[in-house]
Amino acid sequence: MSWESISKLAQLTGVSTRTVRAKCAHLPSKLGPKNSITYESKVALKAIILPAKHDGTLDLSHERAKLAAAQTRRSELETARLKREVIPVREIEADLLFLAGTVVSHLSAMPGRLAEELADATHAGQVREILIREIRLTRQSLSEVIAKYACELAAEGEQTDDTPDGDSKVTKK
Repeated sequence: MSWESISKLAQLTGVSTRTVRAKCAHLPSKLGPKNSITYESKVALKAIILPAKHDGTLDLSHERAKLAAAQTRRSELETARLKREVIPVREIEADLLFLAGTVVSHLSAMPGRLAEELADATHAGQVREILIREIRLTRQSLSEVIAKYACELAAEGEQTDDTPDGDSKVTKK
């Protein structure tokens, strides 16, 4: 009889430690190494994997249906990813970090560019005009950077395929 910790059972089954704790709460336990709570692995694995009201046997057709549904869902997600209908979070994070960094660098450069010009301004109207002009130029520069970046991303995601009639079509990767 083997006793396993909550974290080991979570690792074996692919569920969270919270789920393991909840599903094994009614089972007998004992303290293991480093005062961790351990459960008899055979009993705990059944409690974690099998539905709550289960007679202990597996319905093969039901399990096959669940597997087919999971495979279908995985295939649909993969197809959507290839069509670029869904985008991995890491890509979005990288794009946002790039854009945020660009905005910060443009805004951080403004004081250096404006210091002398603002020091020479004699009244509030001149200061206002200088700031408006600089903000407009910065926005225009940022728009150009973002448009260029968007074009690069679009070019990365596209490839040209020749169709049987000799025409070329653009498809997403």
